[in-house]
Amino acid sequence: MKTKHVHRAGRYAVLLLAHVICAGCVGGTGDPDQNDPPVDVILEWNAVALEANARDHTAPDVPADQLSDSQGPPASARVLAIVHAAMFDAYNSIDRRYAPYLTQVPDAEGASIDAAVARAAHDTLMALIPTEAEFYDDALQQTLDRVADGPGKSQGVAVGSAVAEAILELRSNDQDWLRGIYTPTGEPGNHNVDPLNADQGFIGPNVGMLLPFGVSDVTEFRAPTPPALDSAEYAQALEEVKVLGVFRGGDSGETAPADDETYVIANFWSYNGSPFIGTPPRLYNQIARVVAEQESNSVHENARLFALINLAMADAGISTWDTKYFYAYWRPILGIRQADTDGNANTEADPSWSFLGGSRSNPFELSNGEFENNFAPPFPAYTSGHAAFGAAAFKTLANFYQTDAIAFEFVSDEWNGTTRDQFGRVRPMLSRSFVSLSAAAAENAASRVFNGVHWRFDGVEAIRAGNAIADEIFDNALRPTEDDGLSSIPSEDFEMQIDSILSDAMEAKAKAKPTR
Repeated sequence: MKTKHVHRAGRYAVLLLAHVICAGCVGGTGDPDQNDPPVDVILEWNAVALEANARDHTAPDVPADQLSDSQGPPASARVLAIVHAAMFDAYNSIDRRYAPYLTQVPDAEGASIDAAVARAAHDTLMALIPTEAEFYDDALQQTLDRVADGPGKSQGVAVGSAVAEAILELRSNDQDWLRGIYTPTGEPGNHNVDPLNADQGFIGPNVGMLLPFGVSDVTEFRAPTPPALDSAEYAQALEEVKVLGVFRGGDSGETAPADDETYVIANFWSYNGSPFIGTPPRLYNQIARVVAEQESNSVHENARLFALINLAMADAGISTWDTKYFYAYWRPILGIRQADTDGNANTEADPSWSFLGGSRSNPFELSNGEFENNFAPPFPAYTSGHAAFGAAAFKTLANFYQTDAIAFEFVSDEWNGTTRDQFGRVRPMLSRSFVSLSAAAAENAASRVFNGVHWRFDGVEAIRAGNAIADEIFDNALRPTEDDGLSSIPSEDFEMQIDSILSDAMEAKAKAKPTR
């Protein structure tokens, strides 16, 4: 993969007023300026939802038990799945190309698709992240202003409202499982709080019990037992993350360092619920937007694609949190600092070891003048949420286009020329390019080792599950009414791809190590 410095508009360029993806899109019946490109209403409201995600996480960090029902990785994936399921069913009630997710509103012929999709997205977002009500109202008005007044407009609004109500009712019991209590045992290998952020608490102990969005049973995707603490695989993984994930980058200089590729990669994929950045599902939606535009999707294709992606990510989150709390496997900072308790002759404790950590980007300044610390995420390590969400999204894209070989370039909000690191330094604008979707998924997984917050096997097993979930949903949900004969495609050798990235990084570190 390649990194390069770039100069372009700030983070809102990809978010606000989503622009065209297709010529001749199905849309409103208003009379826009003929020089204006048609607006893809799916991308328009995907942008609104992604902005809501970023705003929803723009506050000082709080312990896990104080998060709202829309905050954190699995909860935010749930929000995006509900919103896109509603958008899909609203669209599909009028232009009936696919099997519905939940419902098809009867007698919707002639209704405005733009009005229906916008109202479905507006109403679900209003229920799920109510703090941004004025933002949603303004966005809805903007969409409706381009739809001609008349029966089609009012009927479209009614279709969107009905769909949103049905899907919100379906998910009305989710709050029972979004929280929960987890009590560490204190045994070697058992997850506990990050010692550098001792009040962080635990996110989502009961998330694995949520009703799945697309698969029949998330326990079918539960990862196998993780490596035993006294195994050779564990010792190798510990040494790897000890070397590659150690704190680096310092706090000096005007800008964050961009000459260490592992440092760049670690932060590029972060999206750790930071202010103005949000959570991992937002990141993978942003990348999907780039690919969808590159591939010249139509509006109906985007309705289905973004619903499939977000349904798959929601179930990947539920499945991953099922695995996480089933095994409650500790994070590397505990494993490395307490290696003298693991019973493994090939590991060595380092009580002072510290990670690069999950990025606390755009940090809030504390009362003592310092900034919030980077951190290990407040839930067990095995398996990786980032890797599972990313795999679900990237494999859905591969299935949708029937090929993994889609190259793309992307500017992460973590390296956009305005985001600040944990020391308040601005990160320069960088783009990274990828030769395939699976290459991006592998780097995304490896990035968590470079952060020092995951073991290699966390990412490997997360991708395995994320791919399988994406395949099951693609093969069974939102299918074309006229069967296109398409099914999920075989997965690439992601384990080899991850090994190549991490092995090359270890080799580079060894070469850079000064001789004595």
